[in-house]
Amino acid sequence: MFRSAKAMAALVLVLVVLFTTFASALADKSSDVLDLVNEQRKAAGLKSLSLNEDLNRVAQLRANEIVENWSHTRPNGEAWKTAFAEEGVSASYRGENLAKGQYSADAVVEAWMDSEGHRDNILNKKFSKMGVASVVIDGVTYWVQVFANDVKTTKKTTTKTTAVSTQENNSSTTATTSTSSEKKATATNQTGALDKLSQSVDIQSAMNAPAAQPILGKNPGL
Repeated sequence: MFRSAKAMAALVLVLVVLFTTFASALADKSSDVLDLVNEQRKAAGLKSLSLNEDLNRVAQLRANEIVENWSHTRPNGEAWKTAFAEEGVSASYRGENLAKGQYSADAVVEAWMDSEGHRDNILNKKFSKMGVASVVIDGVTYWVQVFANDVKTTKKTTTKTTAVSTQENNSSTTATTSTSSEKKATATNQTGALDKLSQSVDIQSAMNAPAAQPILGKNPGL
């Protein structure tokens, strides 16, 4: 049992390191996309966009979603714009660009610039901020850009509040927890972390091979 738990902990550590490295590579892609977009805006006589962390969260949510449903419509049937509210972000003027299969920032920005609707978002003078995210699944890179003119953080209603309330209401029950229960909880947490990391990182994803036919999402308008 000890050896099994130790092996699991070692595997989780390896996956954490791999995931961190992979996340760093994706961050570099975001920075590269921003630089390339701003080059295009500068050439058009427009102000540069700034990378916004709130918009990055929205873009990451959408990047995960388009793997499941390749569309500006979210898997739950709602419009792409509703992802802003889900991430606790508001903006009065927004845009979204999608792409998949392009193996580099240069390739995806070039593809967007070759498409009138996507180019309109990149060169929209009303936008001042951008978020970028990419997800690699089975060697295919999925890309998302989101744009906004102003970004505000709003309060998000999550299930965490309910969970805390439940714990507080049940605090008057047994206050003692056995050592075996703690060990089970730890094992469960390790297994959960392992499952999440396994879903996020795999060998094929790390290879980041190009898709056979890179394509763009249809620009949905603003």
